[in-house]
Order: sequence, then C-alpha cells, then structure tokens
Amino acid sequence: MTNIVNESTIFTLSADDGLGSGISMINYKINNFNWTDYYEPFNLSGYKFGDYNISYRANDVVGNVGEIKTLHVKLVDWLEKHVL
Repeated sequence: MTNIVNESTIFTLSADDGLGSGISMINYKINNFNWTDYYEPFNLSGYKFGDYNISYRANDVVGNVGEIKTLHVKLVDWLEKHVL
C-alpha cells in the first residue's frame, strides 16, 4: 500500500520488543540512503516529489537488530494531493 503524503507530513517511529531486553535505538533510512539514528519525528521537506520507501528497524539493549519494516509513500505537493 502506498500512502500519499505532502512535505509537512510528520513521521513518528516507535518499536516494542515485547518481553525482551528493551529498545536502545531505532534506525531509519529513506530509499537506499544510509541508516540514520532516529531521535525525533521528521518530514520529507526538501525532497523531490515522487515515491519513497522509509525503512526502519529497532536495536535492543543487548545488540540484536530487529526486523526491517518499510512504509511506502508518494510525496506530492498539496494541490496535486487534492486532485488525485
């Protein structure tokens, strides 16, 4: 499923490892760029309009890297979003 978003759409990431050791850090990447540590919500302002994959994963306290989850988004300008 592709989500239609605009430049001001805020992305907030969260993770839970159930009864594990606890989450130490969440990382994310947009398309094939490098993994970035997630500290605060972000948006896609400054990106060109088009399709993006936002992938994220959680690392637990003992160093295990969680499953990668991906959100598919189409970045559109506000006017185009209302015409679709």
